[in-house]
Amino acid sequence: MTFTFEVTILGGSGGPIENDCQSFLIRPYGSDVVDSICVDAGTGLGSLYNLVAQIGTSDEAKVNDYYNQNVTTRKVFNDVNVAYTNGFSSSLKKVLSEKYQNLNHWETTILLYNGIRDYYITHPHLDHIAGLIINSPLAYEISFGTSKNVYGLTSTKEALTDHIFNDTIWPSLNKLKYPKINLNALKQCRTHDIANFPWTTTPFKVNHGCGACNGEPNHSTIYCIRHNRTSEAIVVCGDLENKASIDTLDSYLQTFTNWLTNNILAENFKGILIECSSQTVPDGTPLFGHLSPPHLISLLKLLLKKYNDIDQTISELNVIVTHVKYTCGNEDPRLTVLSELRNLAKFNNLHNLNFSYASQGTTYYL
Repeated sequence: MTFTFEVTILGGSGGPIENDCQSFLIRPYGSDVVDSICVDAGTGLGSLYNLVAQIGTSDEAKVNDYYNQNVTTRKVFNDVNVAYTNGFSSSLKKVLSEKYQNLNHWETTILLYNGIRDYYITHPHLDHIAGLIINSPLAYEISFGTSKNVYGLTSTKEALTDHIFNDTIWPSLNKLKYPKINLNALKQCRTHDIANFPWTTTPFKVNHGCGACNGEPNHSTIYCIRHNRTSEAIVVCGDLENKASIDTLDSYLQTFTNWLTNNILAENFKGILIECSSQTVPDGTPLFGHLSPPHLISLLKLLLKKYNDIDQTISELNVIVTHVKYTCGNEDPRLTVLSELRNLAKFNNLHNLNFSYASQGTTYYL
């Protein structure tokens, strides 16, 4: 099996624990430099530092288990067929050990942070931007700072400009004479070149509930990241819901799945990171703009059918589940959601789907 992407989970949940919120560090497979991009930035420097400090220790293999008050191994969160490793990828560890072996943990963390030039934000909720915001002054360090390009759909850019970088919530670092925080709007369904790698990304607007008081619709983004030469691609999702009935797709998801099946061959579809925020709940229970296992299985089933309808078959697809919310109780909701998804997939004869959960500190090879 060949790989194209390395995806390191800096944060995989949707809260309420603040140090594990969604953030994915993405690099070319086997890269010999420290450059990367991030999709979402709910966490940042803290997660990078912890992963640096764990290199070569037994802690790399451990995942916090808040429910049994101990730690567990990554094995329980991952399908037997998915390729993954503990901590950073082997190629990144090699770069750090061969080129930057004299740096201490904090200096190495800064090095990796500086290597993230581009952020692709799915939507401006705090669990997807908190790390970006809190970390942003470091871009202005005289000796070490590097510019950050922040991308998102127009609604995301406007929210960051009007409600975050506004000199009230946070300094307007994007409006300085020589800004190092640059906010950029992407157009829906319009392919965008990723600067540091031979990749493109195409953003798709999706529904994500509505305001708690004003009832105004919220939106998020799905990003398809594609390698220019091989055309291999991964899909990385923000929070989303399907506003149509469970057996159909709403207009935004129709647009996305139509584009995907027309532009990404089944054999080049390397994996999808997609949310499933809560376990199965009774019909009519509010999901607040998210998916539960029945909704995610239905979405994936409809996507696979679209490929089948054009005489393409996905023989195997890695589904990395994200954004499970920690709940009050005795059972780990991450494992509950995984179990429900696997059982539903089996019931629906979706044997080509490999479900894993994006536990913090895991690197996937896709």
